[in-house]
Amino acid sequence: MKKVLMLVFVLLIGIAFVSTGLAQEKPKAAPAKAAPAPEKAKAEPAKAPAPEKAAPEKPAAPEKPKPKPKPKPAGFVGVVKNYDAAGKTLTVQDKQKVVTFDVTNPKLKGYKSMNEVKAGDKVVAKYITDGVMITKIGAAKPEKKAAPKPKKPKEPKPAAKPEAKPEAKPAAKPEPKPAPAKK
Repeated sequence: MKKVLMLVFVLLIGIAFVSTGLAQEKPKAAPAKAAPAPEKAKAEPAKAPAPEKAAPEKPAAPEKPKPKPKPKPAGFVGVVKNYDAAGKTLTVQDKQKVVTFDVTNPKLKGYKSMNEVKAGDKVVAKYITDGVMITKIGAAKPEKKAAPKPKKPKEPKPAAKPEAKPEAKPAAKPEPKPAPAKK
């Protein structure tokens, strides 16, 4: 009895695998090219298509991973325009707007104290629960002082000779015009 059940079980498994293979559709052949129109066939004999040259396939170059974009800092990014120590305000300007922050209780990154904050520094400023977080991104660009250009020594000019004044020429008499020739 066990042998019969085992034989039936093997047959069922075999049928299951074979039927799935037969159930798949076979890929259809590409449709044949349409024959040229009868009018063209009479006018020109059919030319055999030129054999296509198989270009050697180059292996695809591995794609270079794209660099990850830098995350934008959370807060207002801009350039310090003014720090008022007496009023405890910091004015920051970006491309479009100007924002003034109350810095009575600042949290600083990149600075030891608010006295180090200079106009022109690039910062990120944002309000937090305890006050304002100010993070230094870049320092102010130092003003470039124009270096004195070395002056070229001027070549001494040769002593100018006193120019003789042109003598007045006596007024020339106008020459008489020749008379027209007679024929």
